[in-house]
Amino acid sequence: MDIKKIKDMRTMEMQYQHNFRTKDVPNAIPELRDQNEELVKLSDQPGAPENYKEAFRQRIKQLDYYKNHKYRSDAVLALEVLTTFTKDVSIDIEQWKKDNVQWLRSTFNQAPQKYGDNVLSVMYHGDEHGNVHCHAFIIPINAEGRLNCHSYYGGRASLSKLQDSYAKAMETHGLERGVKGSSARHQDIKKFYTQLNQRIDIPRPREKESAADYRRRVLKQLQEERAASFREVDQKARALQQQADKTLNQERSAVMGAAKAEKKHLEADLKGLRNDITNAKKERETLTRENQKLRKRLSKDKDQYNQMQMQAQKILKSAEFVADIKNKAEAYDRQQAALAYARQEQPELASRYDKAMEDIQKIFLHHADRTEQSH
Repeated sequence: MDIKKIKDMRTMEMQYQHNFRTKDVPNAIPELRDQNEELVKLSDQPGAPENYKEAFRQRIKQLDYYKNHKYRSDAVLALEVLTTFTKDVSIDIEQWKKDNVQWLRSTFNQAPQKYGDNVLSVMYHGDEHGNVHCHAFIIPINAEGRLNCHSYYGGRASLSKLQDSYAKAMETHGLERGVKGSSARHQDIKKFYTQLNQRIDIPRPREKESAADYRRRVLKQLQEERAASFREVDQKARALQQQADKTLNQERSAVMGAAKAEKKHLEADLKGLRNDITNAKKERETLTRENQKLRKRLSKDKDQYNQMQMQAQKILKSAEFVADIKNKAEAYDRQQAALAYARQEQPELASRYDKAMEDIQKIFLHHADRTEQSH
């Protein structure tokens, strides 16, 4: 499956002439032209257009968006999709034709019920010896009713996906997808003819053979040799290129496998380093929390020490006070003992002492009363 963009009316016209054989096609055999078939008829489109250009213009007129807008000057106007298979495969060709049309319509229509069928024409060619194929003419209208080639085909990657899709649809016929990324291409037809001319042996006229009969015999031989040689050279070149592509793919796979293994090893090392970093962060967080706990405990112990020191000072002061009281009590006891001794030995002196103490007490009490009254 191959696809190309049509960006101008001239290319569109040339493609129509090739597909409908309105001009000479070098590798087509005129005697096999009756093998060609319109699988999707252009004349069945609304307005029965006579060619691709008329079909395109009528399709655009049907869309509401382009009643008030013009399509861009660099827009892709249409897509030319080619589908084929190698000549050495035997399949149900009629079913293959139907499956091609079904795949084309399911692949290149995003909103057919709203905007109609984008597949305007599908032409089957059986007039090229050993090279049957289909040409589809498609207007890439997207789900919003606008020309948008990118929504169907945007380049090499999307082409590969389309080829995968087509291969999947053709599996029922026993067909296999070509080599992915293959660089094999059909050679230009003129190059083939140069090669063919070098190997064609033109027969000599037979005795009594008319010019018309000789011409028919030569043309028949040329057609047969041309078609057979064309396919033979093409297929050999493609086979060699495909083998080279397979070898390249194998080597690429081996390199990719080694790269993936190395990547996996590096990812494992990176994962180990990340785990080490994570564990180190956790350990640091744990040490930070323990340090904070130690700081809090130290601060608490310091407060307790200060409190204990204050209590010790209070106790010391209390001890000093008690000692002072004790000394005073002992002095008082000694004084009372002396008074008791004086009362026994010198009663008169003791009486005067008692009298003086009473006077002092009266004076103290009188002074205290006056102070309380003044307050």
